Amino acid sequence: DGFAIPVAILVIGVLSISIAAGFSLVISERRGVDDQKAQVTAFVLAEEGLQTFFVKRDSLGFTTKPPGLREGPIRIFFTGGYADVELDRIRVPIGTLSGLYVVRSKGTQTQGAVGTTPAGVRTVAQYASWDGADINVEAGWTAITGIQKNGASGSFLGVDGCGDSTAVA
Repeated sequence: DGFAIPVAILVIGVLSISIAAGFSLVISERRGVDDQKAQVTAFVLAEEGLQTFFVKRDSLGFTTKPPGLREGPIRIFFTGGYADVELDRIRVPIGTLSGLYVVRSKGTQTQGAVGTTPAGVRTVAQYASWDGADINVEAGWTAITGIQKNGASGSFLGVDGCGDSTAVA
């Protein structure tokens, strides 16, 4: 007699605890997925910053050839975050031995964080060497039909007028 009410209360208690545990699992799983998503986004931003530095180094304001002891850090903004990129010299270029550098990029996610999830931050690095480009100039001026000069004024000297380095031709 009278066991139905205690059993009903026990069943309701067990079900309530099970539902609370299920919600807790879902919340922690979502938090883990959000953290992974933030880390992947930060990794993509760091890689994008690294590649942008290699491709657009001169347009970012670094025109020293070869690079000096340190360049940067410079902040490059992208959709969803930014990357702080810097270059450090490891070995000085000596004779035919090219200079060795390490380029680091730290990507930081600024958009897409859910609730109290911290912004994703990831750093990537890559070694790089600086090799000057030698151009084998075969001729200063070529034409399929040939070049005809009329008169004594002017001359074809083969002087390299770019001013970047010594004349090759």
